[in-house]
Amino acid sequence: MRRPIFALTLALAACSILYELVLAQTLGALLGNTLLRYNVTIGLYLAALGAGALLAPRAEGGDPAGTLARIEWPLALLGGAGPMLFFLWDAAVFRAARAMGIAFRGFLYQAAIYGFDHAVIIAVGILSGFELPLLMRLAEREGPDPGAGSAVLAVDYAGTLLGAVCFPLLLLPRLGLLGTAAAAGLVNALCGAYLIIRRARGPSGGRLALAAATLGAACLAAAALAYNPSLERLASASFTLP
Repeated sequence: MRRPIFALTLALAACSILYELVLAQTLGALLGNTLLRYNVTIGLYLAALGAGALLAPRAEGGDPAGTLARIEWPLALLGGAGPMLFFLWDAAVFRAARAMGIAFRGFLYQAAIYGFDHAVIIAVGILSGFELPLLMRLAEREGPDPGAGSAVLAVDYAGTLLGAVCFPLLLLPRLGLLGTAAAAGLVNALCGAYLIIRRARGPSGGRLALAAATLGAACLAAAALAYNPSLERLASASFTLP
């Protein structure tokens, strides 16, 4: 039965586009010139997806479900915390530059801001890039069907559309940037938990450690979602000048 794989693909594709949109929107809010931020973020993210897709076969190790599960918990943490990391890092660099008398348009300031922010985008993109090749591999293992990979790819596109539509119409107005990222992180962690329980192979000790990491990621994402209003105030306060 490939239906669980298709459901996973739909959910993970939606989360991936949500990370991309949330990170782009956050950079636009922090750094201005939203059009430029969106274009650079999308370009970097797509390139990072390609890098992750290239690395996925090397990391599979004969257990695509286990490899995918090992990807989900760090993706949940980094993707779910990405916008907050932007707020805190940019505020910290701003305060440090002001205290040290560094020009805000100078090379050091710009390198610190742009280097960190875009490194986060690349890291999230690479982790997300692992997903589609591994999902296609899982679908192919379900039985001899030459169209299995194409079906997974089609569902992936549908999930991307779902996330892209839900972001401006439903998620952003209700949850904001931080809450949307946390919700996507929670979905990633839950997908990882399903893979561990139903599909992953390997020594019980390794699976137990993976389950603990996934549970921790899920709890952190759920806590961030529950305390989203407080986190939004913290993010705003980080840029309030004394």
